[in-house]
Amino acid sequence: MTAPGNQQQVAIAIATCAWRRPHLTSAMLRYYMRAADALLPDGIMLTGAIAGSEGELSRQLCNGTGFLYVESPNRPLSRKWNSAVKLLRECQPDAILIVGSDDWLSHGLLRAYARFLRDGCDYVALKDVYLIHANTKRCLLFTGTTGVARMIRRDILDRLQWQLWPDTLNRSLDRVMGYRLDADGVTPSQPWNGSMAQVAQDAVAVDIKTTTNLWSFRLLARLTDKVSSCPYPEVMRHFNDIDRAEMEAAMQLECGAKH
Repeated sequence: MTAPGNQQQVAIAIATCAWRRPHLTSAMLRYYMRAADALLPDGIMLTGAIAGSEGELSRQLCNGTGFLYVESPNRPLSRKWNSAVKLLRECQPDAILIVGSDDWLSHGLLRAYARFLRDGCDYVALKDVYLIHANTKRCLLFTGTTGVARMIRRDILDRLQWQLWPDTLNRSLDRVMGYRLDADGVTPSQPWNGSMAQVAQDAVAVDIKTTTNLWSFRLLARLTDKVSSCPYPEVMRHFNDIDRAEMEAAMQLECGAKH
């Protein structure tokens, strides 16, 4: 099938999990709902599934977003992520994206992933991601191994029976998934040569840090060999006015919320 402009149509499905942070999660889901509409002319079909752990409260976050929903206990965390991934199997996507509920991938990055799929990449991983502290708007560029926005092609998932982790983990999910893929003979493609090549294509990933994170902003900021400061406006310019306003409103609400 071809899309307008004679581009091969590709289907990318987002797997994510929700735990607390309802304002950020809701804004993130609405962001990808709008992105799905915006990317259709580029031949990109964007869908998603979310695993929640707070019953009806989590389920309601999906209303009107087009995301599939599955209820799963928050621990073991790997079982929860596996449940979101397995739910996407019925969508028959060309690839899935692992995206946290506080992660925003720019439209430019999603278009780049579609190009990588069309070029035959099996597994794509980022080494550059922007970290934003929700309360202070302090921004860091993290360069190193990251689990944000890993893309895995469908035939690999078929071989792994759509289970990327053992069902018993609460930590080290990124590392364990890497080991599993490596054991299957799959190594990540990192098509960019440095973060500036990503920025030039508006292809950026943003991870918003609140008080509810496995890896806190304060802890990551201490990794001086991996992080560098960058201007907050320079990062946010990769998102349009509506998306930026919603992201900032959600950050403000989360800073004032008591979970």
